[in-house]
Amino acid sequence: ATGITVRASATNLTAATSAAFAVTPAPAVAVRIAQQPGNVNVGTAFNPAVTAEVRDSLGNRVTSDSATVVALAVNDTAGTFGLSGTTSRAVIGGLASFSGVSVTAPAIGRRLRVSSPGLGVDSSTVFNAIGPVTQLVFTTLPTSVVRGTAFAAAPVVVGRDALGGSGDC
Repeated sequence: ATGITVRASATNLTAATSAAFAVTPAPAVAVRIAQQPGNVNVGTAFNPAVTAEVRDSLGNRVTSDSATVVALAVNDTAGTFGLSGTTSRAVIGGLASFSGVSVTAPAIGRRLRVSSPGLGVDSSTVFNAIGPVTQLVFTTLPTSVVRGTAFAAAPVVVGRDALGGSGDC
C-alpha cells in the first residue's frame, strides 16, 4: 500500500503527521494448507476444496503473489491410493484452490501435502476416503420376537466399503 502516514498526538501538544510512505508485503517464505481435506467418498471431489496459501515470515498470506505454483500430492505412496484432477495450481492473490480434486481408492487415516519450490512442504490433517459399498453389516442385530409384534430394538444395517468404512447408502 502506498500513501500511508502516521499521526501522533498528545494532550496540550501539536499533532504531527509523517510524510507518506509505502508498506510492501514481506516475501513469501512458506506454503501452508489453508482448507484442510475432510472425509470424502472415492471419486467425489473434496468439498470444500483443499486450498493452500503462500505466506510471509509473519504468517500472513502474500496477497500480491499470483505467480507461485503449488503442487498437491498424497503424503505417502503406500498402496493404490492417489489423486485425480488438477494437482498443480498457480496461486491467485496468494491462494491456490484445488477444486475438482478427488481420491482414487479407499483409505483410512491418510494425509495430503502441498509443496512449492523454495517454500517447503506442509502436510494436512488426517482424513478418510470411503469407497463404494461392498458389504452390508448389521450394527443392531434382530432379536427373537413373537410373530406379529415389533422388534424391541429395530435392526440396523449399514453399507461398508472394502476397508470397513461407512458409505453413502
